[in-house]
Amino acid sequence: MTGTERKRAWRQRHPERSRTAERQRAQKRRNQRDGGFVLGVGWVGTSSYQRYESSLKRSTQRHFYPRIGAGSTRLTHKEGSALARARNVARLEDAKAIALAQFPDMAKWLAECRLGK
Repeated sequence: MTGTERKRAWRQRHPERSRTAERQRAQKRRNQRDGGFVLGVGWVGTSSYQRYESSLKRSTQRHFYPRIGAGSTRLTHKEGSALARARNVARLEDAKAIALAQFPDMAKWLAECRLGK
């Protein structure tokens, strides 16, 4: 019996401990504001979820994920700064290319501004 077969058999024997069941329990916990009794699950409290959402690590994830991407909490300060800088430069280059495509005269204007005319 392979590892995959063993895992599949274990999930069939323990459906209440499967990943799907755990995901559903977590969703129910998030939906319950002050906690309460949920049929088939038992008492569902929200304190652990609130503790998790207000933690420093979760706050860091919410702040940096849109800017740097996955794994941003495991980067050093230098690595994170370098990635953020690289993404900002790429975004600026994209914006410049779009602006030049929309306004062809802008390239001439930018060249004149650089020359100090």
